[in-house]
Amino acid sequence: MHKSYFFLIIIFLSSCSEETLPKPKAFLSLEFNKTMYKELTLSRPYAFEVSKSATIINEPKNWLKIDYPLIGASVDVTYRRIDNNLRELLIESEKLVFKHTLKADKISSND
Repeated sequence: MHKSYFFLIIIFLSSCSEETLPKPKAFLSLEFNKTMYKELTLSRPYAFEVSKSATIINEPKNWLKIDYPLIGASVDVTYRRIDNNLRELLIESEKLVFKHTLKADKISSND
């Protein structure tokens, strides 16, 4: 019995030899090249600047795909005028969402 108390006291004293400190907070240090922009030159009902490293893909119905090959990303831009065709546009946008389900983890409908 005395041996077990002695053994517990030795373990207790040896485990408290060093103070544990939490790790300091770390911050990402990312450095990017200065981005150069160019004016969008396509005839559209909208205008903005895009990165010079982007590839512009002209698509039908005033759609536009801005592709960034260096980072494997793209931005889809669309402009549709609403002239008593809101239902058609909502159906089209729903089709686009479900077309994306092949890439997404989970998209569920509200039906």
